[in-house]
Amino acid sequence: MRMYQYDKHLDFHALGREIKRKREEKGWTQEYLAQLVNRTPRSIMYIENRGQYPSFDTFYQLVTLLEISVDQFFFPDKLNGESTCRKQIDVMLNSMDDPHHPVPTGTLGTVETVDDIGTIHMKWDNGQSLGLIVGEDSFYVIESVQNQEKIREADEKIRVLVVEPMKEPKVEYIENTLDDMQRVVGGLIEEIDLNDNTVLVCNEEGKLMNLQANRRVGRDVIAGTFFIAGDDGSEDLVSLTDEQVNEYKERFHELEEIEQQEVFEKIEITIRGF
Repeated sequence: MRMYQYDKHLDFHALGREIKRKREEKGWTQEYLAQLVNRTPRSIMYIENRGQYPSFDTFYQLVTLLEISVDQFFFPDKLNGESTCRKQIDVMLNSMDDPHHPVPTGTLGTVETVDDIGTIHMKWDNGQSLGLIVGEDSFYVIESVQNQEKIREADEKIRVLVVEPMKEPKVEYIENTLDDMQRVVGGLIEEIDLNDNTVLVCNEEGKLMNLQANRRVGRDVIAGTFFIAGDDGSEDLVSLTDEQVNEYKERFHELEEIEQQEVFEKIEITIRGF
């Protein structure tokens, strides 16, 4: 699971506000920005208004499109000249595409800087200093528990349909919070709009995490557990109706045996598209 960690508190709400300010400065709607980064308008709303941590790919696209300097958020003390302390982004490496001297899988490191072409310059705990390249190297950004902010959302639970790999769909009642949605899918959430006031919520990095192939949706394959929830156009998801529950129970009733190779092929398509 990709998250963020700092030795001091990084208020991602501040970055969300800056994303909103820059977006409005350009005259873009949330819907338009969502199309540019291949996310849903609600995902942009969560980032702007609720401080949701985006995936690194989405983060990179947002700050690039909106021309946001991340130094003001990651190293504010350095910019102000008030302190030598700096906030820290810790990374755990999955794999590095370097045939000669790759950093070993599982190595922890700290982001030093990001250059103009997008290379992430690292200080690895084993003493190496090879940079990371988004789209070629696989890594997670780690978030400490003490730095996670509780998202204040509706206390009322909503009725959703949870679909796990090789299992029949089941109705569950979950809290209408980011924390609980992320718990269900096992990571950062991504929403896929369906056709009848419903959305499919899955793990945004399910394919990169090599989660088990679950169901085909259109031309895509969903990796890992996902759930279906209602969408009435407001900021929050809503409960499914009885009719919607029955419809999606029938739609996802069949247990699909999907080769993991098909998931890998979808990753390649995504990377090429990015």
